[in-house]
Amino acid sequence: MLYPRSMNLKERFLQITEFLKLYQNIWENEIMLQYPNPLKAYPMEWIEELMEIQQSDILLDIERKNVEGHLKGESLLQFFRDVLALCEVPSALTPDIVPTTKSTFLYVIPKKEHEIRSLAPYVAKFVEDNSIERLIDIGGGIGLLAQTINSLYGTPITSVDMDAKLQQTGKERIKKLTLKAAPIEYECLKVDPTELKFKKLLNSKRATIGLHTCGGLAVSQIKTSVEENCKGLINFGCCYQKILPHEQNLSQFAKDNDPIEFNLFALTLSARAHKKFSLQDLELKQKVKYYRYTFHFIMCDYYDQWNTLNLGNSHKSLYEKSFADYALDHFKRIGVESKLSSDELNFYFERPENKKLIHQMLCAALVRDTLSRVLELYLLIDRCLYLEEQGYQAQLLSFFDETISPRDLGVIGVRTI
Repeated sequence: MLYPRSMNLKERFLQITEFLKLYQNIWENEIMLQYPNPLKAYPMEWIEELMEIQQSDILLDIERKNVEGHLKGESLLQFFRDVLALCEVPSALTPDIVPTTKSTFLYVIPKKEHEIRSLAPYVAKFVEDNSIERLIDIGGGIGLLAQTINSLYGTPITSVDMDAKLQQTGKERIKKLTLKAAPIEYECLKVDPTELKFKKLLNSKRATIGLHTCGGLAVSQIKTSVEENCKGLINFGCCYQKILPHEQNLSQFAKDNDPIEFNLFALTLSARAHKKFSLQDLELKQKVKYYRYTFHFIMCDYYDQWNTLNLGNSHKSLYEKSFADYALDHFKRIGVESKLSSDELNFYFERPENKKLIHQMLCAALVRDTLSRVLELYLLIDRCLYLEEQGYQAQLLSFFDETISPRDLGVIGVRTI
């Protein structure tokens, strides 16, 4: 079972590759680290048009790629239209409505419940249509997905995770459920092509499923499933900033077509794809960047420190205080004595030339963030192409409401040879 009809993976991959190369200086460079010339990669007419937009609700629309009627410049408008076209992905068809009992979603948070409701019917049909004897749930944690699918459809499942404490919690949860088949099997081990105990779980009558497999775990699931001749696999990747160079460009098709290798900045950007903001989120995000960028300017101008500093997360309340309070807090965190007084820090923050530059940088960031989904698709389509080369019919489908679960793209594979 693979439905609906897939996109032309090779054609889309080549289109994305060509498009990304046009804007490589944008997506591979963190804007803040380009100070004092952070805008050199951006068409100034784009920045100027975005700076003219003062209404927060319109900026939020553009953040969500709803640009029609808001943008007038043909070049910038075409850029957004091209991104939208490249990011079109078929939606998975849900075969039926998930039946619900009192215990079905016991102790399940809304995001996870939405994911399971959207995915479970597809998985059940996938198992039935492909005569799969057992599912292996990768990085299953306490086994929420495995337990729910088992209790709803009777699908035999093994939940694999490295955390024994999570698995014990899952075993306790099982006592509150009514399962249709044998109890969920739990295996505490590492998911890796070199892990023999894991490989023994896989065979030509089984399939693997990984819901939000972090970093290289997604690649390990895909490669090991292929090596052990699994009948099928379903994989949702996340945390792309954690993948290593050899975990990119898996397919020979990518290797043969002048592949792109993403640096850490690009991978981090790809991991932010489809994060949805409210108006309040956007306003806070802008305030955070005004403070963060200004602090970076000071570190460059007064301390000759041009690299990014890990300042940790600041509580929202800190952004309700003056910039001086924010800056002094961070100086304390990094163990550096401020060369400027509180008044001087606030004066530096209010300098018109700094405010203007940061406004320009925020507009540039709006452009850069637009490329996040394109970067993610490059990585995921490459994984699909790798599966095709290994004898699988492959698809990339959208399963979830992105406002609830931004990591909505599933790589689907069914062995055909």
